[in-house]
Amino acid sequence: MSRLLLVMMFSLQSSAILAISEEAAMDQANRLAQRLLGVPPSSSLLEAMKNDIMAGKTDLAAIRAIRGESLGFFKSTLVNMFNKYGTQELINDVELTDFTATIVGLAYNNMAFNRLMYDDVIYTGDDKLGEYYVFRNLGMTEFTQVSFDPADVSIATDSIMISGHGLRLGEKVRFFASGGSLPAPIVADTDHFIIPVDVNNFKVASNLNNAISGTARDITDAGTGTHALEYRQEFIKNNYTPSGGSELKTVRRLNFNQLGDYPRQYRNADASVIDPAANPKVEPLLRLQNATSGNGPYGDIRYDDNIHYRNLETRVSNWPERLQARTQSKLYSTVNYSSKVDNEDIMGVITSRQMGRANFAAGTNRRGLANSMRAFYCSEMNQLQDASAPDVRVRRDIDRAPGGDHSVFETNCRSCHAGMDGMAGAFAFFNFDVSSNEGILRYNKNGLDGQPTEQDFSAGTNQKKQWRQNNMFPAGHLIKNNTWFNFWSSGGPNVALGWRLPDGGQSLTEGTGAHALGEVLANAEAFSDCMANRAFERVCLRVPTPFESLLVKQMARDFESGFDDLSEFGANTEYNFVGLISKISAICFGNE
Repeated sequence: MSRLLLVMMFSLQSSAILAISEEAAMDQANRLAQRLLGVPPSSSLLEAMKNDIMAGKTDLAAIRAIRGESLGFFKSTLVNMFNKYGTQELINDVELTDFTATIVGLAYNNMAFNRLMYDDVIYTGDDKLGEYYVFRNLGMTEFTQVSFDPADVSIATDSIMISGHGLRLGEKVRFFASGGSLPAPIVADTDHFIIPVDVNNFKVASNLNNAISGTARDITDAGTGTHALEYRQEFIKNNYTPSGGSELKTVRRLNFNQLGDYPRQYRNADASVIDPAANPKVEPLLRLQNATSGNGPYGDIRYDDNIHYRNLETRVSNWPERLQARTQSKLYSTVNYSSKVDNEDIMGVITSRQMGRANFAAGTNRRGLANSMRAFYCSEMNQLQDASAPDVRVRRDIDRAPGGDHSVFETNCRSCHAGMDGMAGAFAFFNFDVSSNEGILRYNKNGLDGQPTEQDFSAGTNQKKQWRQNNMFPAGHLIKNNTWFNFWSSGGPNVALGWRLPDGGQSLTEGTGAHALGEVLANAEAFSDCMANRAFERVCLRVPTPFESLLVKQMARDFESGFDDLSEFGANTEYNFVGLISKISAICFGNE
């Protein structure tokens, strides 16, 4: 059916909406807003949505609600659409994670939504959020001086030693001399900028840019007498005096992680965090897990815990607005896992910590593909069986004659494993170790080198879990790298998934690493079709009728190019999920 005919039929079907009464339009606007936001709309938003609906623009009413004064769509509706796919048990009742935060970040910022399947991106809290309240003692001086002697100055290394200095990159300081001269060429009572060497030593730069680039001043003389380094104890934005607490009187609002400024108060031992329950007028301080991490006031971004996202969700009411895109392969702390993930193995949210917990714990990482199909293709593996696919990549752990009968393999196993095992090799280097408190996502590119030994076959050891049950069928495929094959694109029933070459020229049929596989999967029509159907079922609370399915299919194609008539809200970009939700809303609302 042509697109023009679909549009004409939809217009006829929706003609009754153009004549809708004001009362009915108001009711429809209220139901639509609550379904999208999970909370009642304000009277002003409701009035604007009513007018849109009376003008036959339900899609405009929907996007107006999503982008209105409430963040309910992003904090609740969107999270609940995908939350369960980040769990092995498929449950929704879980806290915010890197998986859901990245999905929300892409949608909120009008980014191409299919990036979630391949891109080297992760969304975290904004590290320049600021405005976190702490108390200080009124007797504390605003500036602090630390003394040092000429013997602490190294001309050879252009450095100064102050034990446990606590200074950070780019911090602004001043120097003073008492009864002598400062190290040359340092000038008294002028700004200098810190370049930390280690916990006891630092260098100084003449300006912030030099500090960031590591260009230190050349110290030619250690000076004489006693020297003093002065740093400012706090950067005051505004004041507030709460009631209660005799020793803690003044609240300071601070900016965090601003190079070249004076935000030291949050690291001072005399600062105290206020309990909002005890004093509701004061916002809670968002604790830094590591003050030198540079990852903002929510805690380090780590492969071995979820503290950052837990703090972000529970302590920042407008957290979707505070999400910031970062490079996934560069961000995560290297603590307690083998190595950082190579760019070629970054696969959007599929290689996030939370999806690692769901997909790479125990097993053989086949879940990485199966759960990706479930989440983003709306298909279980038994719906994707292909008896025509070659079984050359089916692994050694699959019995070719269950119960002594080869026909059982051909009938019940081959059609699923041929395609799945072909692709799942992309996840060869991943493992999720559940032995620690919250579990650790591990990556070891060298874990499969060479021919396996008997010792390598011990169950549950790192990525060599890929070689377990190696003797089940010794002639089967042995994973030794992260190459993959997409047999579904070459023929058979899964050609209907709508394979299309990615823009970067990645082959549809084979590749190396999870990133390349993600590019192929994200570019197929099946991804867009799935997102459109998920949008319909979430907004309309039912499956589409046969006619509506045609409209949903067309919306999936429009989703790929953007919705020009919603450009006022930024939805004219490719793969715009907010635009898709808004357009889908117009299909069912008014016809329920």
